[in-house]
Amino acid sequence: MSIAIKPHLRIVAFLHTWLDSIYQSAENVSRSFPFLINLVLDEHDTRMTRGEIVFEQFCTIHAIAFERVDECHQPTPDYIIALGDGRAVAEVKQIDEDENFTAISGSRTIGDHVRAKINEARNQVRVSANGGKPTILLIYNNLDPLQLFGTEQHDFVAAMYGEPTLRISVKTGQISDSFEGLNKSFRRGKNDSFSAVGLLKCTGEGPVVHLYENMYAKVPLEYSRLPEGITYTRFEVQAHDGA
Repeated sequence: MSIAIKPHLRIVAFLHTWLDSIYQSAENVSRSFPFLINLVLDEHDTRMTRGEIVFEQFCTIHAIAFERVDECHQPTPDYIIALGDGRAVAEVKQIDEDENFTAISGSRTIGDHVRAKINEARNQVRVSANGGKPTILLIYNNLDPLQLFGTEQHDFVAAMYGEPTLRISVKTGQISDSFEGLNKSFRRGKNDSFSAVGLLKCTGEGPVVHLYENMYAKVPLEYSRLPEGITYTRFEVQAHDGA
């Protein structure tokens, strides 16, 4: 007796086999079709956030050894990663919602989203920094399809070092100075457990990581020894440091 397979069942069987083959060769596929591997991995481990999935893709593509840290009763970072000859910890936070953001418009205070994630992550990186390990906070924008709202460069700078401020002379009305001012998350003795804060992002070329240096870090990163694929912005201490 022969059994006829309906055309739509053949398609389903083909897709199932195709997706399994993609999952088995995740590294190769993620280089060319990052959006596909996101979909497949979402189906295989629903415990992971999209940001964590993208981070593991990034590490795999750039041959960065990583180990997921088991959760326990104390706050812990998400990952331990190899950086040069040493190891660092990485915490991945994700922006999921904001009632001020819609498909057609959005308003925000510059730096608020990044500042909030710094506050969320401080306890998870403190023990590692006290133990001498560099620590990295990565923020993934799962809110905005363009991955811009709340995670542009000026958001990171404002959150870390203060909101852009102008000094204006009351006599002349002229701008006499400009600097980063209020609401800074980083200064000497404050949040120095973070070595860097960075953006984790999906692009047409695959996932990317860009770090922003915490110039007050207890354990600074060795930027010249960072793995290929990690870009960064460094800062210098300005005269208004104590503000």
